[in-house]
Amino acid sequence: MVSFHCFTEEFDAARHDEQAAYEHENETRAFDEIRYRLSLSLPNLFRKLGDQSVYHAHKGSLFIIKNEWLPDRADGIPYAVFFRTHRAADRNDADVIVRVVSAYPKPGMKNFARPVNFPRVIDSAARRIRLQLGPYCRVKRL
Repeated sequence: MVSFHCFTEEFDAARHDEQAAYEHENETRAFDEIRYRLSLSLPNLFRKLGDQSVYHAHKGSLFIIKNEWLPDRADGIPYAVFFRTHRAADRNDADVIVRVVSAYPKPGMKNFARPVNFPRVIDSAARRIRLQLGPYCRVKRL
């Protein structure tokens, strides 16, 4: 599940045309082509996480950072993906829901955070148990 924050940015009337406005949940944002293009890789990113570490952000959110290359840029940009997990209540096709809360290029992302193994995140959500985080360490980019 992906939030609209993955393909929109804060609406700024000085920069955005009214036609670019995207209204959802009492919030007005603007479509962002770069965020949109990067968001297309999110399903595959989570499929390939495997046994990787993810990192604690705040208030139950987790994040990963991936270096992404865009066709119009020669250098990679850090792509920060923030997500939450919860047990899937009334579903037969899944035990856990992973909801990407936001994802965007973030050059100034912090370098240290508390890691946790991604399968452990899923298991904790499925069993509704408290997630045990590791000690602060350097964030690894995927």
